[in-house]
Amino acid sequence: MQKRLWDDLAALQYNGIKVLRDIAEQREQRVLMPYVFTSLIFPSAQDKPIISRLGKLIDGISQTPHVWLDCQVYEAGGDLLINWDVLDGIFDPAMLANMFADYRTLLLKMAHHPALWQDNSWREQWAERFNRGVVAASNQTACEVVPALLHQAFLRWADVTPEAPALIGNDTISYGELARFTSAVAERIQSAGAVPSSAVAIVAEKSWQQVAGILAILRAGCTYVPLDPSLPKRTPAYLTQHGGYPYCRGYRGVCSGHRMA
Repeated sequence: MQKRLWDDLAALQYNGIKVLRDIAEQREQRVLMPYVFTSLIFPSAQDKPIISRLGKLIDGISQTPHVWLDCQVYEAGGDLLINWDVLDGIFDPAMLANMFADYRTLLLKMAHHPALWQDNSWREQWAERFNRGVVAASNQTACEVVPALLHQAFLRWADVTPEAPALIGNDTISYGELARFTSAVAERIQSAGAVPSSAVAIVAEKSWQQVAGILAILRAGCTYVPLDPSLPKRTPAYLTQHGGYPYCRGYRGVCSGHRMA
């Protein structure tokens, strides 16, 4: 019993910061403690926190990047003071203001109506009110819809920022380069005999060539039909011949021997 007592007393010096530091060292990664409740309320007048002895707190800041929201409470002059210390950039400011207002309202109600400490029905009421507002706001989707084709947004962006990277992989392709490349391929598709609304099959692995091929087919006014390049070589040929896709855009010779644009 005595050993257990001394062990527990020794643990008083092992605070939360040390716990997080040791966990981070063990896991070799940053550890988060998103929400923290810090109480500076002490049982006796002699144990007043240093904040109360220094004077009125006007502003403060804490340096705990592993904490997103720290709810701090302490007494001053017989009043209960509550402060939320929040990491910048984590929460929407308007949402945070509403959260704190609801938190303050709840505390005032619980101070004047002790039965709320035992009755948790307010949780369902507040959740219903919150969800009703969020759902209603989320369903406000009425807006002007401008008819446009899939590739037209790409072309508009290519005109505005032609030097910006459009595709990043083993190679980086800018919007301008991709626009010029797809324009040339679209002309080849049309010169091969494809007319607007024709179905053009594309056989390519996940790569910038696949994206470029799809854009080129769309710019030619056609519909693209993606085929899996892992299929046996004869399968794409069969599909293009019997599936109504007389034109095929392929890479690495997959469609070799067929009307390849």
